Amino acid sequence: MVKKGRQIKSNAMDRINELSDDLLVKILSFVPTKVSVSTSILSKRWEFLWMWVPKLEYIDFEYNRSKSSLLRYRDFINKNLPLHKAPIIESLRLRFLSALFRHADLNLWVEIAVSRCVRELELCIDHDSVLPNSLYTCKSLVTLKLEGNKVRVNVHGTRLVLFIHSVCSSGGCVIDTPSLKYCEVEDHRDSFSYSINHMPKLEEADVTVGKGLQEFLGSITSVKRLTLTCPASFKNVEEFMYPAGIVFDQLENLKLITYKNGWLKLLFRLLNDSPKLRVLRLPVFGYVVDQEQISCSIEQSWIPECLLKSLETFEFEGCDKGKLEEREFLSFLFKHARCLKPPSFLS
Repeated sequence: MVKKGRQIKSNAMDRINELSDDLLVKILSFVPTKVSVSTSILSKRWEFLWMWVPKLEYIDFEYNRSKSSLLRYRDFINKNLPLHKAPIIESLRLRFLSALFRHADLNLWVEIAVSRCVRELELCIDHDSVLPNSLYTCKSLVTLKLEGNKVRVNVHGTRLVLFIHSVCSSGGCVIDTPSLKYCEVEDHRDSFSYSINHMPKLEEADVTVGKGLQEFLGSITSVKRLTLTCPASFKNVEEFMYPAGIVFDQLENLKLITYKNGWLKLLFRLLNDSPKLRVLRLPVFGYVVDQEQISCSIEQSWIPECLLKSLETFEFEGCDKGKLEEREFLSFLFKHARCLKPPSFLS
């Protein structure tokens, strides 16, 4: 029986060896990197195949691993990752809980990924980390996923897309990006804080945050296109209101997305603070009618400058023209928007 079993394994291996190198490399991309590296002992042909795998993952979430075992795993990565030969790394996942994985190690691994034209990089590090500057000039990078107690991101060029899940830490977030042109931030945490320096070159922003909105809007006043979303977790738009004194003197295109009551008050604040606004898109869904906020928003003595001088395009999505607050708003808009073209109503 033993001899028969060995023969079956031998026949299976012979059939696998009949496959092309490209197909074998593709197969190896579906197993953990540590497993694909171990195949190098099978034969001379397999010795270098793992080096061409375009998807790499080094993951260690074992809380009870001994210090010596962790150090061996760290040395394993330091030994094998530099040997990688694929011209493009489609994805690299590095996820560790131990502080034994040093800042210098992380920098080396990211530098190697950048040199191999990495497209997707996922990092989960459970200690203070600063990513190398080369990462932010990497032209091949499409997706960067970060998770950790304290990961510092120093963006020196192109776009910043930041998504923070509701289960993430409520710690602060520091953003210092004076050359940034596009910023997309979606933060679903209930408690958080931001420290954001002014972004004088920012042209477009897509912001979904709650209590950190004041810091965001104060830093992006140079923006030309702004999408502002009021999180569904907030009771009403009053919690989303920003203080007076913030002026968007370059803003031309505004999209305000809200599911909550009080949207008129927030909208009129934005209209008043955007004197050059040309395009207004207003999706509103599922909010509760509040007659008091209608009168305090519509019955006002002043008219936003953009309505008198610049607003040309208006799109209203999800509207119910039978609701009083919408009828009064539309009546006010059409009465005072002197440059307005025929509006679009999307149900």
